[in-house]
Amino acid sequence: MDNRTAVKLFVRDVTDRSLNKEEGQLSYIDFEGSLVSTVRLMGVVVSKYETDRFTIITLDDATETISVRVFGEDIDLLTDVKVGQTFDVIGTLRDYEEETYIAPRIVKMIEDPNWEVVRSLELLIQAKRLGADVAHETLIDEEEESTDLKPLVMEAIEKIDEGDGADYNSILRDSGLEDAQLDETLNSLLGDSEIYEPKIGKFKKI
Repeated sequence: MDNRTAVKLFVRDVTDRSLNKEEGQLSYIDFEGSLVSTVRLMGVVVSKYETDRFTIITLDDATETISVRVFGEDIDLLTDVKVGQTFDVIGTLRDYEEETYIAPRIVKMIEDPNWEVVRSLELLIQAKRLGADVAHETLIDEEEESTDLKPLVMEAIEKIDEGDGADYNSILRDSGLEDAQLDETLNSLLGDSEIYEPKIGKFKKI
């Protein structure tokens, strides 16, 4: 994997792993056999500390917390960030006094809470595919019982559709859902007139 590629992870997937450092290379963690230097994390800002020289925020995604730090000219990246807001952060892994933190490249505020649901589902499904530990399995069970799957399926349809609709098998593969979950969600979306079926097995957003 290209270490510049941003990998979507839970915060705990970062903080539970040792940060490896080699001279002349970006620091990285070993995530299920992949060497990851650049991550993409989404969470709520629970604290912010700023001076004339640096700004530090703490991001919480309900699995763990991690700090995001900027220095010098990069301070502008976090100027408008406020406690209580949700952000999607892309950045490289660094450490200070043995604490792993994120040096951000992109910081984007998330206004629609549905995107938090979509990200959580993506990561829970990824964890299940990779062989989740007990804590992840608990999160998966709780999330699947309580989460509306519509945003995940709608995102998959929009991503796949190149004009003539998104076919069922591609939606199934991209969403990572079980057949029964996808069938139920598609029927619900059809019933709510959020999507339609121009051809059998093809689905488009309205």
